[in-house]
Amino acid sequence: MKQAMLQPHLTLKSCCLLTAEVARQYYSLQRAFTFAFIRNPWTRLFSAYKDKIVAFKGFEDYYYIRKILFTVRGWTWEEVKNDENVKAVAGTITFIDFLTMLAKTDAENYNDHWKPWFLLTQPCMIKYDYIGYLEDITAAYQVVKDKAFSDLNIELGGKYEGSTWSGGIIAAYKSCP
Repeated sequence: MKQAMLQPHLTLKSCCLLTAEVARQYYSLQRAFTFAFIRNPWTRLFSAYKDKIVAFKGFEDYYYIRKILFTVRGWTWEEVKNDENVKAVAGTITFIDFLTMLAKTDAENYNDHWKPWFLLTQPCMIKYDYIGYLEDITAAYQVVKDKAFSDLNIELGGKYEGSTWSGGIIAAYKSCP
């Protein structure tokens, strides 16, 4: 179970091979109030594209730009290894390129920023008492607070601003074939 606790993003395929100890730990979770906050998957994908591809910031982001150039645009390995070539075209990666890369990749190997929520939260293994949505975080937070933390006087820090439909998301999806 220590491995499962240290790596909470185990895939369902991996979790199905439960030892008796892991099963006991999961059973104890079933008796607790369990909840998750999830985000609209369409918004989440677009946000990941904007943050990790358009506004690339470092090595990990370049990894995915290189992967897109290799798997989607047909670059050779030698071309992809050349930092100057990659930097020169990094700003030209489209949302369709990003989605095509995802379509060519097994979802279990996705980065956690765009991995489907069910692979991250394991709803087949954990019976959630409540699943709230970040797009309505104030109401979701209130439900969790009332059910599990009613004795605490803690207010939500602020409005979640990350899931707006502005910034080109509708146009981006309309451009998809």
